[in-house]
Amino acid sequence: MSVSKPVQALFKWTPSGLGFFLTLHAILTQQWPQAVITSFLTGCTALWVKFSDGFMKEAEQQAEKAGGSFAQWLFALGATLGATAQKYLAQIWWEITSDFEGKYYS
Repeated sequence: MSVSKPVQALFKWTPSGLGFFLTLHAILTQQWPQAVITSFLTGCTALWVKFSDGFMKEAEQQAEKAGGSFAQWLFALGATLGATAQKYLAQIWWEITSDFEGKYYS
């Protein structure tokens, strides 16, 4: 499922936009310590947005590769577990339905 570019941009820039308006509010109400703190955090979120672009592109590529390998491993594991379960169930069924022990004691 792909998300449209405007929605991606909205989610990406919302923290920075919110930080900008909090900083502006703190300046207008002359709350200088809050203004300094929110401007610093807003700058950090803007840097994170730029950092996360390249990070997410590479992470998506690696996750796609790993996802394919994981799916192959998972299906192989399922086949192995299925064969093992079938073997044990057949053995249990044979023990339940077999009268070998009764014939042996007779």
